[in-house]
Amino acid sequence: IVVLGCNIHDGMIGYLHVVDTPLFAKSAATGTARIDDAPSGNYTLQLWHPDLGVSYLRRPVTLESGTTRLVVTLDPSAVDPCERAAALYRLGRLEESEQACESLLAASPDDVPLLTLHARIAQARLRRLARAA
Repeated sequence: IVVLGCNIHDGMIGYLHVVDTPLFAKSAATGTARIDDAPSGNYTLQLWHPDLGVSYLRRPVTLESGTTRLVVTLDPSAVDPCERAAALYRLGRLEESEQACESLLAASPDDVPLLTLHARIAQARLRRLARAA
């Protein structure tokens, strides 16, 4: 996953996902995606969403001849909150990462890994502000 961001506007961010297969799709605004003309066989369906951090949802899938319809629900709340905060940081989503980290620190103020992550986020935000100036 390649993260594209603006060094002036933290909220301007995009993601480029490079895959090594012709069988891929980008979801529409409705959350639906379609892959046409996939041959029958056994596959691993892999889904990614920014709110899942760096985690993927993977599911084995068997395609029969004709149409196969799959319904998959993504649940960002199922991701470990500390991992999500760290993943948001790695994806360059500093404000969201900082908010997630601060809410976790409110419950566990002595958590050293969280304190370290929070310090890294603050340093990254300062570097970003310095570049924008």
